[in-house]
Amino acid sequence: MIRPALVTDDRARDWPRIRAAEAERVALYREFFTHSRSTLSRGRGERIPQTWVIGGAEEVGDELERFIEDYGVTDLMTWGCPPGLRPAAITAHLARFAETVMPRLRARFG
Repeated sequence: MIRPALVTDDRARDWPRIRAAEAERVALYREFFTHSRSTLSRGRGERIPQTWVIGGAEEVGDELERFIEDYGVTDLMTWGCPPGLRPAAITAHLARFAETVMPRLRARFG
């Protein structure tokens, strides 16, 4: 399951650049689905949220714990770097995720 996360103490500063990159990705995916005439993007049953989890380490950890429990997730991936952004734009956030959220999730879920 893919559930991207942004560990930040300043959402107003950090989220707009990532949101813009995500909008580009969504537009591109929409175009792919349109041209392929795929029905994969059309819901079949309950929708599992794949939106970004944004906040401090505690908030992100809490949300991901609930997500894992609610949906029985066994494997969770997050985006490394949204399309169009340089890796340096998100490296510090990924490091915080790896240092604070991942150990918590491993301890809780193994």
